[in-house]
Amino acid sequence: MQYLDESVEEAAQHVIDDLFRDGGLGAVVAMDRQGNVALARNCDRMYRGIIRAKDTSTLRFTFACPRSPLT
Repeated sequence: MQYLDESVEEAAQHVIDDLFRDGGLGAVVAMDRQGNVALARNCDRMYRGIIRAKDTSTLRFTFACPRSPLT
């Protein structure tokens, strides 16, 4: 984000793209200093949620990634 001037969503997706290119499946949960949240993934199961209070964000998630990528 800092070097490429990307949003948190773009940066998280680049990580997932690199992971998939290298044969991996998974997910990234990222938050920037402004509280913007990105939930990037390349598999079809990631149960996630964001709870936003007045000035904070709290992430709550569970993760299960099957052996097949998103289509």
